[in-house]
Amino acid sequence: MTLSVQFYTIIGMVLVGIWLGLILDTYGHLLNRSMISRWVVFFYDLLFWVLQGLIIFYVLLLINEGEVRLYISCLIMWICYL
Repeated sequence: MTLSVQFYTIIGMVLVGIWLGLILDTYGHLLNRSMISRWVVFFYDLLFWVLQGLIIFYVLLLINEGEVRLYISCLIMWICYL
């Protein structure tokens, strides 16, 4: 991965982070958790995070062909272990 691709990856991930923060706040305000069953909220939350994960991977795919470095994959494995 060249230096320019790494720079584009950082910029892309910063923009995706801003997007994720904005959409998470919007989702939290639009979903009235006290009026909805816990199972429905669980399903909505699961669907939300799966869609956001797909969006993040799609952005990575566009920027650097979906390349995930060793330290990122180790971090993902560690999080899954917890």
